[in-house]
Amino acid sequence: MKQIYISIIAISLLLLSGCGGDVVPMEIIDQNQIISQQNAEMNARAFKNGRYPDAVRITIDSDSTIGPDCRYGDGWASGKLYFKKSQTISIICQTTGRGKGFSGCLTKKDFVNKPYGKQDGDCDETITALKKFK
Repeated sequence: MKQIYISIIAISLLLLSGCGGDVVPMEIIDQNQIISQQNAEMNARAFKNGRYPDAVRITIDSDSTIGPDCRYGDGWASGKLYFKKSQTISIICQTTGRGKGFSGCLTKKDFVNKPYGKQDGDCDETITALKKFK
């Protein structure tokens, strides 16, 4: 009887261990999305000033992969540079660094041809923190 009881507890614990794991509170997810957007925007401004000074406006989203199952995202955020006469260029900017591309950004066209471009949209488990750039 004792062995059956231990088996039931062991099976219950095994089943429960697969449920949920570390639940990331929504406030942390929201905060990380804000930080990712701000970091990417800072990179985008440097990218614009260095490569496309005639752009008149920048828009940058947050890292779209940040969520309950991916606390820090894939490390990239999408955006656009806008020019006079309605011309735009799609860009991708780092959210956790500045080392890839020019000031942490690349045109989307260039990004997809890079090795890290193939990881776009997949949670980057190697990212262990998301700190706001200074």
